[in-house]
This record gives sequence, structure tokens and C-alpha cells, in this order.
Amino acid sequence: MSSKIFLTVVAVALVSASLAFAADGPAAVASSDAARDKCFKVQRLIGRAYQAYCQEAKSPRRDIGTFAFFSALVKNGFLDQMPTDPGFEGDSYAHFRHRRSGNGITCYHHGDPDSGGRSERERCFAIQKELSDAIDSFGRERGVPAGRDIGTRKFFEQLVAGGHIEAIPQDPGQGKDSFKDFRQSASGHGLECAVHGPAIRTAGSEREQCWRLQATMAQALDQYSLEKSVHRTDVGNRAFFSLLVREGYLHDLPLDPGQPGDSFGNFRYTEDGNHVECAVHGRSPGLTGAQTSQPTSEE
Repeated sequence: MSSKIFLTVVAVALVSASLAFAADGPAAVASSDAARDKCFKVQRLIGRAYQAYCQEAKSPRRDIGTFAFFSALVKNGFLDQMPTDPGFEGDSYAHFRHRRSGNGITCYHHGDPDSGGRSERERCFAIQKELSDAIDSFGRERGVPAGRDIGTRKFFEQLVAGGHIEAIPQDPGQGKDSFKDFRQSASGHGLECAVHGPAIRTAGSEREQCWRLQATMAQALDQYSLEKSVHRTDVGNRAFFSLLVREGYLHDLPLDPGQPGDSFGNFRYTEDGNHVECAVHGRSPGLTGAQTSQPTSEE
């Protein structure tokens, strides 16, 4: 076969592959079994290179997934080139990261062989959802919503003792005592991970997310009032919300879902119900069973 014919065949094959990739999209390719298996092979290659590097350097590195890390492996001859996550374009070397088991490597999208192909983030989200249900059950049992002690060993021990969970949870890939990564959130369903972020429930509209956020703020306001023996009505004020964050009653400044800028100003105090309502989404009926108020026309 002449070189011209060979190049033509290669070109046609590349065009066909490009068309197929464009038709299915990167997500479809990345989620395929073939791409995952290829990713596992890349992980093993990186793992061997990482172990050889650590033996020669006599010190481990924890910046796996960074340009600096992989550049060092390539520069010192442990890898031939920057690795890429099969099925993804661009700087997909950033998908690879450190884990404390196996060969020390996992992938943000494809997981690793030991996880059955589920990424650490996916496993973390599954744990968050289980914890959220357990926390809701725990709160109903006590008659009081779970508070700002979420993420402490004592809190999780109470969940275990009450039969709400089987064991103290650990954040996938983050090692011993990583239950501390789980914490109360000022948005979403009230729980998030410091490493992997919140597992957003897709069923919630912006209004429903706002109502859940109102419940979180109402709980923080009640706890603050009880512990400080003061009655605050300046809900929606940056200084007051910053105080609640600083003293641990809220994790972040609450922002009204879907609203731009400093949307914490949409929240305001009300004398009835749970003492919090939104100028855009109205008042949550969740804690009172009252009819939801509508935003005023002037706002």
C-alpha cells in the first residue's frame, strides 16, 4: 500500500471517528464501558509512575491531578506524555487525583477499579442522600431539626445509636475521620461535603430550594435567639447573616436560589410562621403548615 493510500485511509478513519464522537457527545463516550476500562489502564500507568517517582524522590506528593505534578513525571522520564482521561478533550489530566488505597490513583469521572466504576464524587453524593434522610428522621424523632453539630463525631454517634445509620460515614477517598467533611449547608437540602460539594436533588425547583433555605435560616435564628437570649429582626441584613456565619449558626451567607448578586437581601423577618420569608419566592409552609405568602408587588 502506497503512503498516499495509507494516509487517505487514516484520514477517512479519523473523520468517521470524529463524526461518531460528535454525534454521541463527550459525555456518552466518557460514560461507556470502553472509556472506563481505558481510564483504569491509564490509572495503573500513572500509579506505577507515581510509585517510582516517590521511591526516587524519597517523599510522596499529594498534588496529583495538577499540571505541575504530571509535568514533573514527564520531565523525569516516569511518563512519556501528559495523561488524558479517555473520552475527554482538553486538560483532562486534572480528572486524576490521589486516593489513600489501591495504587493511589482515582478518576473524578470514571472512579477506579476498587469502586466498581463509581467516582468518589458519585459515592459521596449517595452517602449525602442517605445521611440527609437519616438526619430528617433523627430530627422528627426528637421533634427538633438537626442543628449546627452536623459533621461532628458526637452527632454521627447519635445517629448510629438511634439506628438511623449503621456506622459513622467517611468521605470517599479522604481517609480516616473524613466524616468532618460533611456539614450543614446554607443551600440545597441542608447537607454538603467540603470536598465534593452538595448532592443537589434534581426534583427541587428554585422556589422549593428557597423554602428549604428559609427553614435552615429559621432554625439558625431560633438557635441564636435561644442561646443569646435576644430577639433579632434584621433578617436580610449582611451584618446579621455574617454574624450567624461567624458564630457557626450558618455555613455561608444565604443566597436566594436563581437570583443574582447579593440576593440574601431578598429575605426578611416576619412576625408569624417561622419568622423568615422571601420577597421573590414567598414564605415556606414547611414548618408551620400555613398558606404560602406571595411576594409584595413593590418588591
